[in-house]
Amino acid sequence: MGTIPSQDDVAIRKDILKILEERTNEWITEVSHRHNNDLNAEIVQYGSFGLEVYSKTSDMDILVIAPELASLQFMKHMGTIPSQHDVTIRKDILKILEERTNEWFTEVSHRYNKDLNAEIVPYGSFCLEFMKHMGTIPSQDDVTIRKDILKILEERTEEWITEVSHRYNKDLNAEIVPYGSFGLEVYSKTSDMDILVIAPELASLQVSMSHA
Repeated sequence: MGTIPSQDDVAIRKDILKILEERTNEWITEVSHRHNNDLNAEIVQYGSFGLEVYSKTSDMDILVIAPELASLQFMKHMGTIPSQHDVTIRKDILKILEERTNEWFTEVSHRYNKDLNAEIVPYGSFCLEFMKHMGTIPSQDDVTIRKDILKILEERTEEWITEVSHRYNKDLNAEIVPYGSFGLEVYSKTSDMDILVIAPELASLQVSMSHA
């Protein structure tokens, strides 16, 4: 298929990640100074990019995680429900992140002469109110359905890898890796279930042949 990334593809991704780390450090430093708080942010690579199993055309799945908020009940108990000032601070942080992200992607686009885009996706407690407003918070049934699907996939994967192991007299293993909003457990009612099944090449080849 010619989808194995070249050395240039790998170098481009490393450059993009380095620029993002620099921009994120600038952003969190600026916000810390502005609000006189010692804040930190973390870059998290996930999906095929984080696992280093990406192809030439794969997305770069990256999260920028800033200080998390406690759950709503804990916030009520501790008296830490955000004030209007807290809300303003978060809006300022988001605005600065959007500006830094636009600068970062403009720079990378010019460097590699490609039309690239990035998207800011608030998730977790930060977007909880929006999800409530849109009626997209998953119900208990939605959660149960996803758990059932994951369980069935785990069972089928175990059957598959056991069969291939016996066929070739090899001790093979497969791993189920939920990622994205599903892996982070911040999905909505309509979200996809992002799941990787990682197995040795021999087992993957056997599946391809059986469906040819």
